[in-house]
Amino acid sequence: MNLQKILTLFFLVIFISSCSLEQADTVSDAPSIVSIGVPFQIAVGETVSFEGHYLTFNRVDSDSRCPIDVKCIWAGEATVVLVPQDNDIMYDEVHISTQTTDALTYLAPDNKDTFGYVVSLNSLSPVHEVGKEIQQSEYIATLTISLLE
Repeated sequence: MNLQKILTLFFLVIFISSCSLEQADTVSDAPSIVSIGVPFQIAVGETVSFEGHYLTFNRVDSDSRCPIDVKCIWAGEATVVLVPQDNDIMYDEVHISTQTTDALTYLAPDNKDTFGYVVSLNSLSPVHEVGKEIQQSEYIATLTISLLE
């Protein structure tokens, strides 16, 4: 009888622990809320929320930036790919280059109160080093979202 109580308590503790671990994972996956006009950092695969919209950093499409430890004639260029969305509606990918730095996106196109946003790429890290390949999971972009005026 005493062994049965101990086993029941043991399984109850394991069950409660697994529930709180699942809840912690769910909370960490929630998109960060960012403010219009305030720079923020986002890693590949992450999503942010702003004014009821979402923006996901999908990938770095190309990266030919000059390595930090080399003198180059041209600084090179990297292109990041972002995916804007409203709830279940995903829009066309937005491509921003380190050379152009700004991209325009419209959200909620069927709404007569359509808002346009300018997404600015402030920086992309890490910088290149000779002989070191950057993995997609290592990229972090610093972006700023502004209202289109």
